Amino acid sequence: MKRSQSGQVLIVLFGTLLMGRSGLAAGLFLTGKTSKEIRKEALTIVADEHRRAEIKKVLKNWEREVKQLDKTRQRRVDGLAALLERHDVQPEDFEPVFANFDKAEAEAFATTLAMRFTLREQLTAEQWRELFPGGQP
Repeated sequence: MKRSQSGQVLIVLFGTLLMGRSGLAAGLFLTGKTSKEIRKEALTIVADEHRRAEIKKVLKNWEREVKQLDKTRQRRVDGLAALLERHDVQPEDFEPVFANFDKAEAEAFATTLAMRFTLREQLTAEQWRELFPGGQP
């Protein structure tokens, strides 16, 4: 295994241990809050029942997507662990593993960004700034 590949394996393993679920980690990275925190605060800010229902729907969909992404991530972690246990593994055997982890992270960020923009449609600029202080509408 090349030195850079060893580093990638460690990054993936440590990232998995420290960040936990990829969908949740992406949400925290992109919003600074969990979906539960966003739900609680957004529903406090928004009085309109139709918009509140839409916010609940957006966050429910996001949470469902996060669960699916996390299941996929766990399968990939298990596959990596199985590969690391093998004596006969070759450096090139890790390339598809790295590509799959990259794909999972991209999916997690795409899901979170889609949720962010859908949520933004339900909030005024003022409400958005209240929900995410320091951010721009």
